[in-house]
Amino acid sequence: MRRQQIIPNPLTLNVLYPQSFCDLINNKHYQQERMFVGYGNPSAKILIVGQEVTWNKEKQAEELEHYCLQNMEHWTKNIQQGNTITIKSQVLYPTDDIHSEAYENFNPLFPHYFNYNKLDNRVHITEVNGKFTHQNLEYGANATWFKYQKLIQYYSKRPKNEYVDFFREAFITELSGESRRHNIVVDKTLTRDQQKEQAKQQAKATEESIKERCPLLKEPFFQDFPVKIFACGGYSNKIFPYLYGFEKDEFEKKGWYSILPKDGKLYVCTWQFSVPFISDIMLQELANTVRQYLNQ
Repeated sequence: MRRQQIIPNPLTLNVLYPQSFCDLINNKHYQQERMFVGYGNPSAKILIVGQEVTWNKEKQAEELEHYCLQNMEHWTKNIQQGNTITIKSQVLYPTDDIHSEAYENFNPLFPHYFNYNKLDNRVHITEVNGKFTHQNLEYGANATWFKYQKLIQYYSKRPKNEYVDFFREAFITELSGESRRHNIVVDKTLTRDQQKEQAKQQAKATEESIKERCPLLKEPFFQDFPVKIFACGGYSNKIFPYLYGFEKDEFEKKGWYSILPKDGKLYVCTWQFSVPFISDIMLQELANTVRQYLNQ
């Protein structure tokens, strides 16, 4: 029998906003471009850079607007509220997220507060007074965030939490702002040649988006993180000379990931975390590397 998920009490967080973060959020150019900055703790020591935001631009336009394009507006509101922020329940709902308190209470400081520390499997839907409810549901994380959670748990050496909370100790962003659930998504009803052309155009759009976001990632806020984990596979291969002045071939191979300690920072390059072969043991290995570097 599935247990009923309890609506949690509001979560009060004391937040420190580095001046470099405030300067970035107040940057008029990035505000006009509606840049996605990221989620999590702005004063964390660990930055994780993923591949791309994942909302379908055609089918999830409202979600894309709220969770991504309004990112700087949400951070501006947080900064204006001061260093004490109260996060209300952000339990996700199936199919109709924009009509739930998950949408209304969303905060980039702690996204989707109270999601269970498990892979998401939304198959049971209950509707009450025109809104989908979380009764008898246990909303989890997507594959990428589920492994981010494990990485941070292993890094901090704390017991497994019942809920996703890695945002306390990390800040996450994306290398590409081109919204797509997978890096290449072709229409299977098209001819093979048309699919190839569509894939080519999508790859070009991703490349252009990365170029557009590189100035953002070059800002002091992103440069200052002691540990930067580029969990975006081949997406990151060409950006290091522009962002940091060194080449990818300077990295030392460490099994499934590569590292480069340089100028007081640790750079990590690895696969996107949603790939199935990344195991708990592999995440423990990476967490140990990060901990050893930060504790030295």
